[in-house]
Amino acid sequence: MNDAPLSRAELTAAKNKTVTRRLFLVVLGMFGFGFAMAPFTAWRAKLGESMG
Repeated sequence: MNDAPLSRAELTAAKNKTVTRRLFLVVLGMFGFGFAMAPFTAWRAKLGESMG
């Protein structure tokens, strides 16, 4: 198994990098979604108040 292109350490590092990037994208997406929804939620709350 020594002729494998990636050593175990390199494979682990690559996997960690992928997981980190995916986690970063998920967090970034959640923040983006939250920022996008914030005005809409505030508007909906205001609408609810005006409706009684």
